[in-house]
Amino acid sequence: VLKETIGRGSYSKVKEGYDLLNRREVAVKIIDCTKAPKDFLEKFLPRELEIWPKINHPNVITMYNCVRNDNKIYMILEYASGGDMLTYIQK
Repeated sequence: VLKETIGRGSYSKVKEGYDLLNRREVAVKIIDCTKAPKDFLEKFLPRELEIWPKINHPNVITMYNCVRNDNKIYMILEYASGGDMLTYIQK
């Protein structure tokens, strides 16, 4: 279940969500492939989608799942209530 938008970028946004199956809060990063640059789609995104699910560390957000639908990619992530890293570093 998707809730409010909690972050936004040039070609993606992050929404708060709820995973009904596992009964937990999640963050859903939605990447719009029609707006993303070609080099991101061909080089950086595939690498991120390959490596991130393999990482298991208490200081790194967990990726639970990834779903592709037409021109969008939905990354189901562990929800961190403290906000994004950039805002945290700036404070």
